[in-house]
Amino acid sequence: IQNVLTVSMVGVVPAKKFSRGDANGDGKINVTDGVLVAQNIFFSATKPALIFFDCKDMLDVDDNGTLNTADPVYLLMYIFMKGSPPAAPFKACAADPTTTDTLECIAPNCT
Repeated sequence: IQNVLTVSMVGVVPAKKFSRGDANGDGKINVTDGVLVAQNIFFSATKPALIFFDCKDMLDVDDNGTLNTADPVYLLMYIFMKGSPPAAPFKACAADPTTTDTLECIAPNCT
């Protein structure tokens, strides 16, 4: 006689919460955040990330699913020229409502 134990685990891993554009996690959106977003884009291939949090999704300011030079420009346009605000979650600690991109958020900037 053979005994077989079958275990099934069902559950959902909750999405990480973050605040889009707040690159240093201080709860404020300012020039420092724009600079940190740009530094991470330009230097990430040659050096470790220059951000305080391992959350690429929070740096995707325009929420198009990629990190590129448009992201810091978008943030700085919002700051200096009253441009459109970054995509949600912006100025809030929440999960990304856009789930179609492949950007990860391992260590978010808020809880």
